[in-house]
Amino acid sequence: MKSLYFIVILFLYLSSNTVAKESRIFLEGYINGKPVKLILDTGATGPTLFRPAVKRLKLSIERPPANVKVEKGLVRYALTEKCKFQMVEGGTESTLNFAVIDVPDFLTRDIDGAMGWGGFGHMMIELNSNLRKVKIRNKLEFDKSEWKCLDIRKDINVLVVNTSSKDKTRDCFLIDTGAPDGLTVGGELWDKLVGGEIANKTTLSASYMPGVGLTVNKENWLEKIDLGGLQLCDIPVKRGMDSLKVYTDLGVDGILGMWALSCYSWILDGENGKVYYKKNELVRIPEKYEYNRLGAVFVPEDIRTSNSLLAHVVKDGPAYKAGIRDGDELLKIGRLDVTKWRTDRNVLPLGRFWSNPAGTKVELLLKQNGKIKELSVTLEEIFKNDTVMTTKDPKKINS
Repeated sequence: MKSLYFIVILFLYLSSNTVAKESRIFLEGYINGKPVKLILDTGATGPTLFRPAVKRLKLSIERPPANVKVEKGLVRYALTEKCKFQMVEGGTESTLNFAVIDVPDFLTRDIDGAMGWGGFGHMMIELNSNLRKVKIRNKLEFDKSEWKCLDIRKDINVLVVNTSSKDKTRDCFLIDTGAPDGLTVGGELWDKLVGGEIANKTTLSASYMPGVGLTVNKENWLEKIDLGGLQLCDIPVKRGMDSLKVYTDLGVDGILGMWALSCYSWILDGENGKVYYKKNELVRIPEKYEYNRLGAVFVPEDIRTSNSLLAHVVKDGPAYKAGIRDGDELLKIGRLDVTKWRTDRNVLPLGRFWSNPAGTKVELLLKQNGKIKELSVTLEEIFKNDTVMTTKDPKKINS
């Protein structure tokens, strides 16, 4: 195989929220006849395998030169040997080189890798974001008069579409099936959509992205957002674009995750550069958006080298009112020793504790200013609209 090196834009969203697994679109397939489980990630550029899967499949690897300078947000990767890849449902057998990405293994235990937009950009795809399913078609007949249409940008190898907002400030959005959440924006658009920070409506989320690392972001809730041709209802909005310079430099204003995409049914016509969409009349699945009701996250300072889980806290949120402050080290949740989070598979994801129903009491043992403290935190309903949501509600569709 010819010696090559590659730099890839890869936005693999790996959330600590329990909703993340339910929001993924899984692709079952075979590499050289052996089964693999991938996710469809239109925010990634091409086919990717994580290193444990490469070892399991016994694939050879050609490494890129070590002296390649990589900008933040980009990932240098090695390539596998050419592999025969076949999806269980749809598509024909392909011969592919997979990118090999190193991601902390405790974040990828249930998947082997991702299929990015580069592998599907020439196809016609039915995307049912509500049911988390895709169908690949060689040809698809449908009544285009019933669907609205957006243009796909051709200058970037991820699924980015242009909308048409009146103020021209929110025109370009990444459709990211690898992200389970709603809308992710930068500071300027966050201020326009959310306005001033309201403590009792703001929580936090944590995610890991190869090339960027672990980030902690504010998250709020809006009943309605108008993005030009896209009108979204009951949407969590996250301030997370600020760390994604690789996208903002390309003029991307925001990222639409699976919860936002579930407002519509989609047909992705990569060959002709068009995305068709129409209102989804099904109840969202899952029916509720499971978010962080603690108002705090506990994350390592460096996900690869740090062992202590340190607090990031929203002022006047449930955790703050219980006495938790930024920098406090989490030691136990009830009887669970979370200091063993790297080796004990019962620890992660911590998000399953914080997304429990409002009124749930969580007993925490922390180290604060060098002293051990036991605190009891009562989870609260932070987002205003935390009810069963359906796009059948005519008030939300037509308002």
